[in-house]
Amino acid sequence: MPQEAYNYDTDQQNQRTHCEFSTTLMGTACEGPGEVRYAGVCVCVNHALLLALEERTNTLMSVVLSLDRLVEAPDPRADDLRLPRLKHQIREAEYQLRFSRLELDLARMQT
Repeated sequence: MPQEAYNYDTDQQNQRTHCEFSTTLMGTACEGPGEVRYAGVCVCVNHALLLALEERTNTLMSVVLSLDRLVEAPDPRADDLRLPRLKHQIREAEYQLRFSRLELDLARMQT
């Protein structure tokens, strides 16, 4: 997770009493303390983790799709090792994406 994306709120005057995450899956507002500032919003630790995992999952999905496009339209000038390397990178990114989705599902169950 990028360090600049979330920071613990140390300013006691600006600290909000509740998490500003809009609603939970049950349609109720989160009552957790707003301890972490994530992308300018004060949220609880669980929601900060959830948002960071969603961001990571979306990034990995973009990587997989970009690599797939490179494999589907190979460059005829590319060396013979490029295609196997790309396929290996796709497999690695897909593995990380599956793991990230599992973490995301677990985090959603906890919030």
